[in-house]
Amino acid sequence: MDIAMKQLEKNTWKEFSRTIFLMGVIPFLALFVILAEKVLPVSGFMGNVNYVLVMTLIILIQGVIVGGQLIRKLIKELIAFNEKNDQIRDELMEKSKLAAISQTVLTLSHEINNPLMVVTGNIELLARDATEEQRAAGSERFKVITNNCGKIKNVLSKMAALSKPVLTTVAMSGTSKLEMIDLDKSESGNKDDSSG
Repeated sequence: MDIAMKQLEKNTWKEFSRTIFLMGVIPFLALFVILAEKVLPVSGFMGNVNYVLVMTLIILIQGVIVGGQLIRKLIKELIAFNEKNDQIRDELMEKSKLAAISQTVLTLSHEINNPLMVVTGNIELLARDATEEQRAAGSERFKVITNNCGKIKNVLSKMAALSKPVLTTVAMSGTSKLEMIDLDKSESGNKDDSSG
């Protein structure tokens, strides 16, 4: 991006110099021709002074027109450069936001999965070691706990596979809003993820 800015600065200076040349040197040369006619008796060769004045004015107007065109061109290039710069900045902000979400998800996944595995393992051990009577009494509770542990694990898997999170506003407070990731609307990095 720095190289592009230096190139744009170089082009701007070149175009500015050209504009100054057209707007300054050419009328100066025309004035020189007028003065030469006044000083030197060559009216037959150079023509009428009025003709030279008209030509000087035409050259000056052309210089202004060309200079205006060059300035418009430079303005368009600057606008295009700024738009590209804004686009790059927005992309960088989006990537930064996605990286922060990914880091948070990985941390949560790691920190929640470890105790979740302990809970699930202990439920399985309790169910296995329980007597027939205890199993019958606690069977429904074991299923509820195991199913909910499975749901938590499924949510963590969906979050870990996010490639393009979609945020949903859940609360508004004045000008600020509270958003959360909508796992059902977000794009997953797994092409075979059919649990969405």
